[in-house]
Amino acid sequence: MTQTDHSRDIRVVAPALGLALLQVVVTGLVLLFAFWDAFSQIDCAECFPTVQDARWMLTGALILGWGITLVGVATGYIRQRASSWAPAVGSAVIVAGYLLFRSVVYAA
Repeated sequence: MTQTDHSRDIRVVAPALGLALLQVVVTGLVLLFAFWDAFSQIDCAECFPTVQDARWMLTGALILGWGITLVGVATGYIRQRASSWAPAVGSAVIVAGYLLFRSVVYAA
């Protein structure tokens, strides 16, 4: 099979897609632990505004992490260059957001 000038091959971004699937696992674990951490502070009524702010920070980290991943995979597909860094950076942003969330929740 030969590739013409205007055709694109999805196999170029296959490693990035594989790492994006691992990012799904990372996201699931982060959400599981975040819910656990948030529910451990549920008895603290005066902590609610701080926990709510921490949830918004975690939401922002999830959106930013997945945005980095999707832009990196789409750019790699359009340019036909393998770029596996995007899912790794996206996962790192999500984990950093969770660690920030955790530190805010337990400081409250």
